[in-house]
Amino acid sequence: MADALATMTPEQLSMIPAGTPPPGVIPNFIDPPTSAPVLIAVGTVLMAIMLLFAGIRFYVKVIIRRKVTPDDWTTLAAVIGTCWYYGICIHAVTRAKFGTHMWDISVAHTLSDDFLIASFFTNWPSGLVRAFAKSSFLLMYLQLFSPWAWLRRSAFVGMFLNWGFYTSVIIASIYYQAPNPGQTWQEGFTNERYNKSFYMTLPIASGSLILNTYIFVLPLIAVWNLRLSPRKKIGVMAVFATGLIACVASSLSIYIKHKLNSHLDDYTYWVYIVLLMALVEMCNKSGGFGNWGVSALSSLRSLLRHGKSSNASRDFETSWKSSRSNAMAKNALR
Repeated sequence: MADALATMTPEQLSMIPAGTPPPGVIPNFIDPPTSAPVLIAVGTVLMAIMLLFAGIRFYVKVIIRRKVTPDDWTTLAAVIGTCWYYGICIHAVTRAKFGTHMWDISVAHTLSDDFLIASFFTNWPSGLVRAFAKSSFLLMYLQLFSPWAWLRRSAFVGMFLNWGFYTSVIIASIYYQAPNPGQTWQEGFTNERYNKSFYMTLPIASGSLILNTYIFVLPLIAVWNLRLSPRKKIGVMAVFATGLIACVASSLSIYIKHKLNSHLDDYTYWVYIVLLMALVEMCNKSGGFGNWGVSALSSLRSLLRHGKSSNASRDFETSWKSSRSNAMAKNALR
């Protein structure tokens, strides 16, 4: 089949559907049905939420507290990266026609630069954004829970695993999908290793879920050991529990990537859902609800000084200081 396609002219390739349509379905190359509006609408809402809460975070840290910490820089990198990835996704569903069934796309289109470049850039950049986003939480834990030696060690272990995992993902993605030096994108698409990249999808999604769960559980253990009533503990834990959104998105991503691997004959349609789940996780970790919770805790003392705290917040502050003092005293005795 590949040899036969190689002998055809671009005009002939533009008349051949890239996938086999179901019985009774006629390929539509002119105005095919597409799920692009879904990704654009949902993605735009997610981006608006992310930018709103990221803006609140930076306002609190820069204007109120007047102190920028390492996690702010990683968050800024993650926010910029998420905006970049959102633009990649928009290009993918408009110019590359992701979200459209394969039988409504011509073979010529799947060999176009728009399609092949979108396929390349919807993969490895997400690993870089996720690495920065997860680092923000781990760096914040190092500040919030600094007296707890076990949590400091756990955060450093998490940083090592986080960057080790996503660096490996980025390198493997580029190796399998980038054309060789001197090759065009079309020639790189025919490399034998290109198809092996599909075997990476489930391991990457599983690794992301493990890291998200690790980051989600760490602060819950620490907060549970605070000297607060169970009701107040649950209230404080609820702030960190926003990380559960990322865990849910990662779990759904595993299911969707499994469906994608079993529907590679309709890859362009199923991949848009994978992109959407990636945006959900990135927006949550980079500057959405997840960072709103982190920002709220990091600015707690500032809000207290400005007289805007509730009784519950003052109780938490008192318990937090007491727990930190006890932890530091224990460390000093060792």
